[in-house]
Amino acid sequence: MKALIVIREKDSGWLRDFFPAIHPAITPICNKPLLEYHMDFALLSGCTAVRIVMDEGGNSIEEYFQQGERWGVAISYGISNPDDSIDTLIEKNGAFCADTPLLIMDGFFFVHYDKAGDLRAPSFPADSGLLSSCSSGSVLFAANADCLHNISDSSLEADFALSSLTSLDDIFGISMQILQAEQDHYVLPGYGVEQNVLLGQNVTIEKNTKIIPPVIIGDNVRLHGNTVIGPDVVIGSDVIVDNGTRIERSVIHTDSYVGRDLFVNNRIVHGKRIISPADGEILDISDGYLCSSMDMYSGSLFRRTVNSVSALLIFVVQLLPYFLLGGLRKLQGSWQVEEQSVLLGNRGESLTIPILFNRGDTIADKLFAVLALEKFPLLHLVIKGKMQLVGNRPLSETPAHQKLLADFPDYLPGVFTYAEGEEMEEGGLDEEIIERYHAANRSFRHDCGILLKILFSNGFTRKTAQ
Repeated sequence: MKALIVIREKDSGWLRDFFPAIHPAITPICNKPLLEYHMDFALLSGCTAVRIVMDEGGNSIEEYFQQGERWGVAISYGISNPDDSIDTLIEKNGAFCADTPLLIMDGFFFVHYDKAGDLRAPSFPADSGLLSSCSSGSVLFAANADCLHNISDSSLEADFALSSLTSLDDIFGISMQILQAEQDHYVLPGYGVEQNVLLGQNVTIEKNTKIIPPVIIGDNVRLHGNTVIGPDVVIGSDVIVDNGTRIERSVIHTDSYVGRDLFVNNRIVHGKRIISPADGEILDISDGYLCSSMDMYSGSLFRRTVNSVSALLIFVVQLLPYFLLGGLRKLQGSWQVEEQSVLLGNRGESLTIPILFNRGDTIADKLFAVLALEKFPLLHLVIKGKMQLVGNRPLSETPAHQKLLADFPDYLPGVFTYAEGEEMEEGGLDEEIIERYHAANRSFRHDCGILLKILFSNGFTRKTAQ
């Protein structure tokens, strides 16, 4: 048996109003793309090959499913016109559909099944097909392509059911249904730590955090102290929930930050959007609001003044040690400087800064690192208002970093960085999460705490470049 999965923009395009950056077919339901449920259903029904046919661009779908190696099945892709009938689609995909039983899934719906049940194709006459449908799509079994002209529109005697997806509340309701009663029916990402609690990898749960089942949590999630999660909560990957916040009966999408001392109930959080699934009301808010009373560090003249004055004080303190130890390092041959162009924000501005390398071989090298003197040549840029004293790790001017900043509006490069304050190694997802979290929390008080931690709690120690 082969499966033909048909994705039509006219059925699912309404969802783009809520999540414009996500293809509707891979909208997450309990941290699993909708289309992956269809894929699993096809495999459990005995399909050995799957073709996904779309009438709109689906690069993200192809990137996710690729050629099917992860599922152990051959996945291919086809193109259709918006008004193509099933007969037309069969004709366009004739070689794929020839001489084989077919499973055709056409529309925008959720298919309920139990992975432990018998989902093999039901028995049907050799010269006909059987159809199960809902208001937004259908599942069709046929002995072969020729049988599509003799279909019985009846409920299949099989262990599955279809739910229409015509509103955001439908999708939200399916998530709640899976959470409350159907977690064991599907292969969901994560591992069970207790009944009705699924956790992904690298989940940090700080003290005094309370989790009330049922809950599903993705990868690389940080739950800060005194948070209450649940019941009926789905949290995607790369999410931070700040201190004192309570979340219940809600869905938090991947790459979202939920600020401190908030109460989130019956909502979908998608980045900077808080959406009511019941009525589709969208609230677009700034990170400053999500972070309660905190606002952008660069937005205050007083804070910019304090930023410059603080940099000037550090400049004066470091001036003599820098020239003494720097001169000694030059004599010893351990002095190395490179120029690097770094991005100042997501509007394309850049700045060339000096990067001092330190091998750490000599006493002068080690003292240079302990006193953080590699920061000295950058302090005048803070005084001039070009950089922050405390901010994000400066990103080099590359296409990859420019693409990264497209959805990182809070990025502001600093002389001392948030990753240093957390003693995070450069590169990797963990550093990016820390950088985004602190950027979202940016305030005068917050950045002062990070600076003091770098200068004193961390003892001015840093990893030196080899």
